[in-house]
Amino acid sequence: MPKLRNPRVVKIFFSSPFGGMEEEREELTRRYFPSIHHLCNSYGLQFAAVDMRWGITSESSDNAQVISICLREIDRSDMFIGFFGQRYGWHGADDTGLQKNFDNALTLYPWLEQFRDKSVTELEFLHGFLNEPGHLPAAIFFRDNHYDDMIREEGAQKGDKKQVFKYSAESELSTKLMDDLKQRVWQHREESLGVHMDYKTPTEAAKIMYDTIMSYLKDSLLADLDTEKRTAREELLGQHDAFLSSRCNIFVHGEIYMQQLNKQLLSEQGQNVLVIGKAGSGKSALLCNWISALQQDNNNYTIVYHFIGFADGSADVNSMLSRLTEEFEYILSKMMDGSTHTRDDPESIPGSDVDNDAEKTRQLVQRLLSVLDKLISLGKTPILVLDGLDKIIKTSNIKKVLFWLPTHFPASARVVLSTLESDIQNIDELRNRNYLMVHIDPLPNEFKHDMCVKILKETGKELSPPQLERIVAADMTKNPLFLKITLSELVAFGYFRLLDKKIDSLITSESIEALFQQVLTRLEEDYNVADYQDNLVEQVMSSIQLSSQGLSETEIMDIFSIPDHVWSPLYFAIEKLVISQSGRIQFGYKELGEAVCMKYLKNQDNKKSYMRKLVEYFTADLKKLDQSNCVHGQHLTVCRPAYELPHLLLQLGDMEQFKECLSNFFVFSHLASNIPYQLVQLWRHTDLLGEDIADRLLASFDKRISEIYLLLESCGILQNSTSPGVRLVQFLLTVAEVLSIAGHTEAKKKVFQRAISIVEDGLQGGRVVNPEEWKETLYKMKYKLACIYCESYHTAELGIQLHKDLVKHHESLLEENGRTPKLLTELGHAFHGIGVGYYNLGQYNEVEKYTKKSIVYHEESGNASLDDIGASWAALAMCLIKENEYEKSLEYIEKAIEAFKTHFFGEYPTVIGEMLTNKAICLRHLGRLEEAESVYQSSLELKIKAVGREHVTVAMTYSNLCALEGIRGNYDASAEHAKQALKIYEAVGETWDNPKYIGALENRLCALVSANNFEEADKDFMTILNWRLKDGSIDHCLGSVYQDMGRYYLRAGMYEKAYQVFHALIGSKFRQDGDCVTYLLLDIACGNLPPKFRDQLTEEYTLTYGVELAPGNVSLLKQLVIYHLIPSNNTEEISRIISKHHDTINPTGVEVYLHTCDWCVNSEGQINEECQQAILTEGLLKYPDNLDLHMNLAKSYCRIGQQGLALPHALKVAEQQLENPKLLLFTAHTAALAGQCDVCTKWCSHLLEHFTDEDITTPVHNILKKNEEIREYLKQNVDQSAD
Repeated sequence: MPKLRNPRVVKIFFSSPFGGMEEEREELTRRYFPSIHHLCNSYGLQFAAVDMRWGITSESSDNAQVISICLREIDRSDMFIGFFGQRYGWHGADDTGLQKNFDNALTLYPWLEQFRDKSVTELEFLHGFLNEPGHLPAAIFFRDNHYDDMIREEGAQKGDKKQVFKYSAESELSTKLMDDLKQRVWQHREESLGVHMDYKTPTEAAKIMYDTIMSYLKDSLLADLDTEKRTAREELLGQHDAFLSSRCNIFVHGEIYMQQLNKQLLSEQGQNVLVIGKAGSGKSALLCNWISALQQDNNNYTIVYHFIGFADGSADVNSMLSRLTEEFEYILSKMMDGSTHTRDDPESIPGSDVDNDAEKTRQLVQRLLSVLDKLISLGKTPILVLDGLDKIIKTSNIKKVLFWLPTHFPASARVVLSTLESDIQNIDELRNRNYLMVHIDPLPNEFKHDMCVKILKETGKELSPPQLERIVAADMTKNPLFLKITLSELVAFGYFRLLDKKIDSLITSESIEALFQQVLTRLEEDYNVADYQDNLVEQVMSSIQLSSQGLSETEIMDIFSIPDHVWSPLYFAIEKLVISQSGRIQFGYKELGEAVCMKYLKNQDNKKSYMRKLVEYFTADLKKLDQSNCVHGQHLTVCRPAYELPHLLLQLGDMEQFKECLSNFFVFSHLASNIPYQLVQLWRHTDLLGEDIADRLLASFDKRISEIYLLLESCGILQNSTSPGVRLVQFLLTVAEVLSIAGHTEAKKKVFQRAISIVEDGLQGGRVVNPEEWKETLYKMKYKLACIYCESYHTAELGIQLHKDLVKHHESLLEENGRTPKLLTELGHAFHGIGVGYYNLGQYNEVEKYTKKSIVYHEESGNASLDDIGASWAALAMCLIKENEYEKSLEYIEKAIEAFKTHFFGEYPTVIGEMLTNKAICLRHLGRLEEAESVYQSSLELKIKAVGREHVTVAMTYSNLCALEGIRGNYDASAEHAKQALKIYEAVGETWDNPKYIGALENRLCALVSANNFEEADKDFMTILNWRLKDGSIDHCLGSVYQDMGRYYLRAGMYEKAYQVFHALIGSKFRQDGDCVTYLLLDIACGNLPPKFRDQLTEEYTLTYGVELAPGNVSLLKQLVIYHLIPSNNTEEISRIISKHHDTINPTGVEVYLHTCDWCVNSEGQINEECQQAILTEGLLKYPDNLDLHMNLAKSYCRIGQQGLALPHALKVAEQQLENPKLLLFTAHTAALAGQCDVCTKWCSHLLEHFTDEDITTPVHNILKKNEEIREYLKQNVDQSAD
């Protein structure tokens, strides 16, 4: 078997005279070279067509190097193709310039001496074939003279002398030399790949040349590369190797970057590296050449490279991880036992049977890290190179940035990555991981020159110094991609004499996009063929650009009815500009897509026309599925309409068809199974409410039932098979899951109820195969319905009961079948659901009880999902929040978050956002407001990323931010957050039927009330209050805000509204909030309303009832005593209730009685002595020695003229306060008036003896005088009595 001269390149030399053979060369270049490129690339090789007709510069010609260059290129070639017309080519023994070329070539090729009269083209024929026939595979072609005669005649008729010249023999001598050459070639035809003496047209010759080349390559030159069928691993490796090879030979300006990479590789403290640059800046070329150098340099390195987007499945995360892992495992297996066994069977991948993509990713990452460790233990340095992170397919909005890339690699491993400088997310993430950032700078001029020379040399071409200088001097060529495209266009250009004009047109392009527009124009010129009427290039490129995931060859050809022979040349021509993902063609450069938009899609009518064409095709494709027996979209390996139609219809603005598309059985179920969060986002565009979405999908479900029914009936198996409805019930479960993600609880409930009804009917009617399996499905659906019920306090009791019924069922199965992991897990789920129900009922002790049971069962199962454990920790954390145990709650929240992160591996679903919200609530209550805000914002960002802005879970975070700003006193910000929450609830149709909406309204009220904007708050408040009362959820209101509104109504004189507010609060759990102050406020409202309002109050709403509930509340007691008991002179009740008040708030003690005495004085200063005496008398029962009580009681008796009752109390005080002259004066005066004259005299004597101030002695003398008058009066009355 022949071997390649260069193991990376297939080089074919094309020999012909310069003039008259342009058509053959143009046809080869335009129509057939792309196909040859494709074949070579599939083997990891490059194809280089060496055509020296414009590959030799005038400078080389002037230096007499033409012959030498041509023959040396033949020496480097793997095949020789020669073709002649009538012209013999440059020849002449007397041509000084030509003979100088001979002289310069003789050193290397001494045989030339005897052929000085031959043309340069014949010299090529001699060296490539005739000197040693068969040594170099060769095919020779001579054109029929009739063609040249015809073209020459046409030129003569037009007066085109150049055309006449190119298709005429130079002379009789040249004709004889040509005939002699033909004869010698024919004689050696058996040693060639074919000799064709009279092909009719250039088109015919190009086709024969192509067939000859392809046959030789497949059957001989490349055959030894394909002696054994390549494994799947080898096929993928070949694709990556082909890319590697394509970038290795054109690398310039890279030494400094390679030094940076090597430095990190060799250093024990080396960092992993991220190479950053603009599109086309040379990132891939740098990595490819660095890899190639390492492969040749040190066998201690084990290098695995992956070029994202340039091989099948290379941009899919799990496919990529699987390939990387298998490559390292392949290397390890060869080191261990020399085996080359590879894992091509997907079943060999641990976890491949796992439905959860996140779990597959986790297992693949673990495998990758494991094999890296093993290689390091054997003394190897594993190097992982990933080129093009920006091309990774993003399948979900909830994925963490670079979730699949291990944060920590083994210390001795090295990772080198590349991405666009616009890929901010990945760059920031890797910077945070301490990757070294290597930035690729624009090409300096000297490196531009080197790159030009290298690229042209690979194709056997050369530009003149002036031409090269113009290219190097152009500003845009500092971008390697721009330069490479420019040179590729020049290589594909077949007209040497127009080369300068072509160069100028290319290098003056203002951008890569503008340059690509020139490429598109050239493609139109080359591949818009006469036998295909439309603009082929425009159709193909526009449809690829407008598609969501690219288009397969078959799809493109079917959409536009493109024949194979028209399609293939174009495909091969654009092959280097596109990438293939799962058989779908996508643009390899975003700039190409932008160029297509600028050139073809600026006109909106034209753009819509192409989109409608795609819609028509995929709609027809979708209708074919109606005739299938598929019962769920997830069973389809691929459902292309599901990924293309929604995207196209949304762009077209055809909302009705867009809604129909999303409702389609196959589209919905396929998207729901693969990209549920994106599906939710698509539904958001419809503005449909949850109930409307459910109704549409249920209608789609019913339609599919009819289709399956007819299909089963036509097959004659309807009666003996599971009913169509039961067969399709999985669709309803999928609908429920999506509605759950979207936050449409009521709609989800409706769907589950329908699903349960269908399965129950099927079981009861005996219309199911494997009834035990369907019974199990039924129990699972009932479990999920119970969970829905438990989410609302209205239906929580129903949900709890349904869960408990399931617990009984599972416990009975435990007795029958033993404690299997499956049953234990299901019991754990049920107990958790019960806990959720009790949480929404506010019974937190029950929550803790059942949640802990759930954890016990999950742990016993030995198969506990971190999702389940995380949910249990989350439930316990929520209970602790309700119990104000915020520090402890934070501990459980952190555990729950870590469990969810581990379970979802790289995904951040809304449940993590909800945990962050709960964490922020704890931080807020702990006074850590800055931290709380930061966590709230993280929660908000995560939730919006996952499910979009218009989702109830996002509204809840806004509501919590409202509360946070209220605490800070930022009432405007608080009100704005509440407004955002309300807008979301209203947008998704979750308003007055959703308690969370009411909560958001109350948060807004709170902000308005805190800002004293009661007038604005009043607009909605009574509506909210009435809703709470009607809903029976007044216990869930913001009691303090309601009370503030009631106070406002009192201040504003709106007593009836105040009455309604306080009446409602007393009827709730808030009756005792604020020491039952609500009773006082209600009483005040009643006092300003007609008597009927107070009369209609039942006992538990009265102020008396409130005082009994809060006997220590002074305000309530005062209101009751002053406005109710004193006016009715109910001294007995006053004594009782004040005594109870005393007993409740002791140690204030005697002050209770002294203070409440003041309540007996009205606003005019009038004292209800009877009530006051009752209070003081009751006090003396508690404190018989208290002087203040005695003194106050003495004064009260004196005020009503009962000095006899007053005197004992006055004496009690006087005896303890002998130094208080005023008190002693009062006592002496009281004794006199009480008729106790001797007692009076005693205290007056004491006063005169101890106090000499006139202010004291004068009153004493007056009292003594009065006392004597009384004594005389009493004596007279006694004498009269004796008489």
